[in-house]
Parts: sequence; C-alpha cells; structure tokens
Amino acid sequence: MLVETTSWVVATVTISFQTLSTVLGMNFRRSSMGCSLKRRGKEVIDDMLSFLRFLV
Repeated sequence: MLVETTSWVVATVTISFQTLSTVLGMNFRRSSMGCSLKRRGKEVIDDMLSFLRFLV
C-alpha cells in the first residue's frame, strides 16, 4: 500500500515537473519576462514541495 502510494506520488510529481518545464520553456522563449517566469516557477515548485511535506 505504502509503496504503491509512493510510486504514484513520484510518477505524478515527475509528470508535473516535465509539464512545468515544457510550459515554462515555451513561455520563456515566447516572452522577454524571464525573471517573472522563473519566480512563478519557483513558487510552483515550493507549492509542490510543501504539498509533498503535507503528504508525508
């Protein structure tokens, strides 16, 4: 049970990071506001980490 949940969380986070990096990469190339995008990406990553801490 715990192993299944852990692997599911890892898979979800991996997919989320891949999607996030793809979206951020596209937006970064399209616009010149790299700093705000980086800041927003950092906020999303911080939210993911706090969510993971909440799960654990």
